[in-house]
Amino acid sequence: MTTIRDVHNPWRDALLPAMFDGCPFFVEAGSQSGGRRIVTHQFPKRDLPYSEDMGRRATEFQVRGYCVMFGSNVSQQDYYSDSLIESGIALPTDSYLQMYPLFLRDYRIARDKLQIRLDAGGDGVLQLPHSARAQAGQTLTMSVVCTQYRMTEEERFGGYVVFDMNFVEFGKPASIPQASTMTLLTNAADNLYQQTTNTVTNGPPGPTP
Repeated sequence: MTTIRDVHNPWRDALLPAMFDGCPFFVEAGSQSGGRRIVTHQFPKRDLPYSEDMGRRATEFQVRGYCVMFGSNVSQQDYYSDSLIESGIALPTDSYLQMYPLFLRDYRIARDKLQIRLDAGGDGVLQLPHSARAQAGQTLTMSVVCTQYRMTEEERFGGYVVFDMNFVEFGKPASIPQASTMTLLTNAADNLYQQTTNTVTNGPPGPTP
């Protein structure tokens, strides 16, 4: 009997696990926004405006992710394989819990790991299911920061938590500002004045012994 796993499409075969800085989650919906920073100048008594391009707008992501309780503890490899082991497998070590927090009966492990990372702040790499590009070997992963998130749990949906997360492109820190030309000239003039004052007061420097 043919199943959805037997239908291979390039975009479906290239789906990636969603994660933020190594913290995995499932994705229900996501959107990405970008564009250009345009300032429109409108002048008195002129019919034509002038729109000035001020550069690329920072990329933003709005992601609805979730963590859900599994019926049994299943490894990520078994979950994505063609033959899912319905009975589950035993957990051999604590490291297993860290590697596969999404595929466990206790959904709180994945929930807490993601929430702690979001609260910690700082930048991290965001990867979404559709991050793979059409060109082979290209993946749209980006260093982002989380500006806001909302975690929702409902009594009627026991074992299920939703994260509504907003991310913005981190980019790179601004370069260290350099001193202006006026500041450099002022400092040079002050040094020259100080040297002249010392010469008048103490006389020219004597020969070096």
